[in-house]
Amino acid sequence: MHRIKALLPKDNLKIKNKYFEFPNSFKQLNLDLTYAGIFLGEDFQDKFKPSLYFLESVKDKFGEIILNKKNSWLFTCNRIITDVVKDSKTGYLVIVKNAYNEVLGIAKRSHNKFIPIYDVGFMLRKEINKFEN
Repeated sequence: MHRIKALLPKDNLKIKNKYFEFPNSFKQLNLDLTYAGIFLGEDFQDKFKPSLYFLESVKDKFGEIILNKKNSWLFTCNRIITDVVKDSKTGYLVIVKNAYNEVLGIAKRSHNKFIPIYDVGFMLRKEINKFEN
C-alpha cells in the first residue's frame, strides 16, 4: 500500500493518522481540527487505507477489474475473487469496479485470484468492531 500512499498530493493535510485534500490558505490558520477538506485515506494498523475518492482520482495508474453483482457483494465483504467480468490484465494492484463503473476498492493480483486490500465495506467493519469491543 506504500505505492498508493506515494500518490497522495504533495500538499495534503495530515491530522493524526488521516490525510485530507485541503486548501493551502486554511493550513496557516493553526486550527485544532479533527477533519478537514476531502478525506484521502488513513494509516490504519501500519497500512494505508485509501478513500474511494482517492482511488477514483488515481485509477488510471493501476489495472482494473470489473465484477458482476454477486462478486461485487463478495468483494465488499472482503472475500477473495476468482471470477471477473473484465480484466485489464495489467498491474499487481488493481482497482475493483462493479458493473456500473463504481469503484469498490483495490485488490492485489495473485495468479487468477484477486485478494482485497481495501473495499467499501472496510469502514463499516471498522465501526462494528468498535461496538463489539
